[in-house]
Amino acid sequence: TPLGTVMLPFTVISMYGIDLLVKRTQNGQLFGAVFLGGAGILITIIIGIVFGILQNHSIDWSRVAGFFMIFVLLIVQYKKNRPILLVAALGVVLVTTSSPLILKQEQSQLVMSSPLVEKIRGNLPLDSRFAVAAPGISSLPPNFNATLGLASIHSKNSLSSSRYHTLIKSLGGDVNTYGRHNKTIEPNYSGSMFWMSNIGLILSPQKINHQNLDSLGQESGVYFYRVKSRMGESIQVLPLQLDINEKEIRFDDPRNMTWFTSRKVLDQGDLLEFEIKPSKNSVFILSQKFHGDWEALVETNHGWQTAKTVEINGVFLGVLLPSETHRLRLDFKPLSRYAWIAHIFWMLLILLIGFRLRSKYLQEKLK
Repeated sequence: TPLGTVMLPFTVISMYGIDLLVKRTQNGQLFGAVFLGGAGILITIIIGIVFGILQNHSIDWSRVAGFFMIFVLLIVQYKKNRPILLVAALGVVLVTTSSPLILKQEQSQLVMSSPLVEKIRGNLPLDSRFAVAAPGISSLPPNFNATLGLASIHSKNSLSSSRYHTLIKSLGGDVNTYGRHNKTIEPNYSGSMFWMSNIGLILSPQKINHQNLDSLGQESGVYFYRVKSRMGESIQVLPLQLDINEKEIRFDDPRNMTWFTSRKVLDQGDLLEFEIKPSKNSVFILSQKFHGDWEALVETNHGWQTAKTVEINGVFLGVLLPSETHRLRLDFKPLSRYAWIAHIFWMLLILLIGFRLRSKYLQEKLK
């Protein structure tokens, strides 16, 4: 990336200089400039070869041949003025210079594990997240979470939502560093928001003494703690009062109400299904950020019907469950799912233009 950002302005400056050189010099002077430039390139290549031989370095002779070919093509182009020669020179540059700079590595060669990662993977409960306590650790930055397949509460996303900010701030974290970058939290381990966040594992650079944390020992200078009490991925709560017209619901602490765990029976990423305990009107809470594109269907004694999604505590996704619900289906349907309609439009437009052109051609041919 740094090389790419440097090469672009260098190329623009070089082209600007060449344009001024061509416009403001006579033919003889231009020939002299080209000759000096070509001689300088040739001398540089020769010096590099001699230095490599004297230092017993291995020389890639195929690339040396490519450099000589570029030199010859540019000189011939100056004499013959054939654009095809410039295209050929560019092709040689791509093969000899640009191609080796491309970062390419086999998936099997990537280091995807370490003792620290394996300890996290072995102790992170299913469908839960890990978190790093302040002041933080130098390894496992937030942008590695998806690569390693380890769910985390942290994020490095300049477009993270305000709901995510609300959650991190409630957990004692900061989202203002480096453009909404969060890598540590400092929560109340007994608080309701921490309980609802479904954090199952805490990593810390120093020892923590708290009744809700069980020590799992140390690895690579990092202390591991299992969270004793957490909400899990989802629960079903029975509030004393429930307004079905509300778009947002706030619970001081769901642990103080009657609640049941829900069992996930289907997980296809954008399609989730849960078994619900039949009861009176209740609220399903999923330990996941609320998004308006989630659509909910519930199965009751009267068949399948739509259900309303609500925002819980300014962060989490909730669903208002009617009485005697025994199954819930959540389907994520963003507008981007229908982007293929634009492709159909352009295909039809191209076909229409082609039909019109062919009709016009046939009419002229008949004349």
